[in-house]
Amino acid sequence: MINSHVLAFIGEQRAGKGTAAEIYRKISKKNSGRPEASRHTFSDAVREILNERGIPFGRIAAQNLVMEMIDKDGSDTLSKLVEKRIWADPNKFIIIDGIRLWSDYRMMCRFPVHHLVYITAPAEIRYKRAILNKDKSDESDISFEEFCERENHRLERSIPAIGINAASHYIVNSGNLEELGERMSELYDEIKF
Repeated sequence: MINSHVLAFIGEQRAGKGTAAEIYRKISKKNSGRPEASRHTFSDAVREILNERGIPFGRIAAQNLVMEMIDKDGSDTLSKLVEKRIWADPNKFIIIDGIRLWSDYRMMCRFPVHHLVYITAPAEIRYKRAILNKDKSDESDISFEEFCERENHRLERSIPAIGINAASHYIVNSGNLEELGERMSELYDEIKF
């Protein structure tokens, strides 16, 4: 939509950006009286392509697919796909989950009103979340060293730099769900969305 207001979340693996996005959506709907904001994720776009190819969704499969897209068509290929979906969305209020690359950030900046929120947490906490959560088939049995090594992947390395240098809001999500909800309420007070 031409007048889209975009709130985007960036964060390392298992920092809680998807959870934060969902909490924010619910708070916004409750407090604004408007329909729930639309949510677009880079992971959903990747998941759909992997499903079409019959490949189970997991972090490594997703990274391999995105690297294939980058090598074939350039670093903004996935950004363009997500951007096209956003422009086609009739909802004026859009949440983007999963900014990872500078091309993703530049895409977000093409919308008239945009904000970037950096969600982070210590690696030890994020690792515990990875082994407890089963939504990515290749994370539940990895070692802490392997988990940390994955953050050196080309698709993950820019996250802290973008978050620190470009985000308007910085949230450390090292507590429980209730505490994250409090941070999202505070964020809503700053960004009425």
